[in-house]
Amino acid sequence: MRKAILVLGGTADARRIADTLILDGYKVIYSVAALLRAPKLDCDIVSGGFTQFGGLTQYLNEHSIGLVVNATHPYAAQMSCKAVAASIETKVQIWHLLRPAWQPTEQDLWYTYRNEEELLTMLNSYRRPLLSAGKMTQSFIHNVANKGSIKQVLWRTAAMPNFDLPAHVIWEKAVGPFDREEELALLKRFQVDVIVSKNTGGTTTSAKLEAARELSIPVLLHQRPKLSQATCTFKSVSELISALRRQYPMSSALQQKAQQ
Repeated sequence: MRKAILVLGGTADARRIADTLILDGYKVIYSVAALLRAPKLDCDIVSGGFTQFGGLTQYLNEHSIGLVVNATHPYAAQMSCKAVAASIETKVQIWHLLRPAWQPTEQDLWYTYRNEEELLTMLNSYRRPLLSAGKMTQSFIHNVANKGSIKQVLWRTAAMPNFDLPAHVIWEKAVGPFDREEELALLKRFQVDVIVSKNTGGTTTSAKLEAARELSIPVLLHQRPKLSQATCTFKSVSELISALRRQYPMSSALQQKAQQ
């Protein structure tokens, strides 16, 4: 049996990797935590995690996986840890795509927070924050909204909240990539005086940082988590794809024969 490449996805980079490998002729299985937007990929898709299969280790053993490519979000620490543990148990290599973190320029006003408690304290100085750090808990949103200094909260995520929001919390659905001019218009329209974000790296959501720099708006960045060490780590999609083609050429056991 030809072995498959399991791509741990949920990001634009992961979809690019899967698409490229499929076109190359590799057998690909794409995994995503939840199908918010069904990826258009010509391969098997696993949704909802690996508990349904008895865990990732069992899945690797039972589905003839020859390589795992971890292209999840840089803050998906739990999934990354499980992937490395499964790699050690099964001796299946895991390759990790980890985009370099954004670095500030002299014109940027960036500050780092480690957890929600620190962030709440840092928000004491602001009135109209833009929360663009993804999914947040109901208690945190209410704690921000209930601060005496806060007049308005703009919360931007890809998925709709599953709880009621306080009256002065505005939720906006948004999926990157974002345009600099649109970000400037958004910050001005809502009179945003601070941006809360994760340091995801890459260009998909970096336009808000450019807009913040132009308007001299401070940015509070969530410190990146420490991740378990993968077999190999790559900084870009092209670097990972090139290495994979070299190590697992079309004649290798990972390559899938063309469909008859």
